[in-house]
Amino acid sequence: MRFIHCQLFFFLLISNDIQAHIARDSSISVGMETALFLSYTGFNQSLVILIKSEKNSFYLGPKISLSNYYMPLSSIWGINMGIRHDFAQAGTLKAFFNIDYQNSLFRPNGFSEKIKYNIIHEFNASYGLHYNLFKGLSIGNSIGFGRYLEFYHDIIENRKNIYQGYSGLLKIHMNYDF
Repeated sequence: MRFIHCQLFFFLLISNDIQAHIARDSSISVGMETALFLSYTGFNQSLVILIKSEKNSFYLGPKISLSNYYMPLSSIWGINMGIRHDFAQAGTLKAFFNIDYQNSLFRPNGFSEKIKYNIIHEFNASYGLHYNLFKGLSIGNSIGFGRYLEFYHDIIENRKNIYQGYSGLLKIHMNYDF
């Protein structure tokens, strides 16, 4: 629970710092993005701060797992961040390339605080389309592939296992620019 509080605190701290910087530099805009995506860890949802310059965007924020991939477990939070580059535009439709990183933290239910978190890192490259509905509001989707790295603490054998493999990413998102 302390991890979630720290994550939300840093999320708010970063957002205030970003808004102060944008007030000084008008070529950068800020927005919010909510996304629903399917990846190695199942269905997830994120709410991120989106910082945009001309053709590049950076996003960072918390995510939560919506599927029961690791149930029964608690603390199914993580971080979602990435970089997006727009490379083509036709009217209100934009094509982009995206590099996405996400992690997920899991802890078994009913065990003491001394049990370490299991963590999964996912790195994906994707491409997608972004459609502006009207000024400030847009929707989009992307599809991609990548790798995952999982650190799993086996409580029965009292050792750490490491798994890795290929992963996919299917994402739909909605952006609002302030």
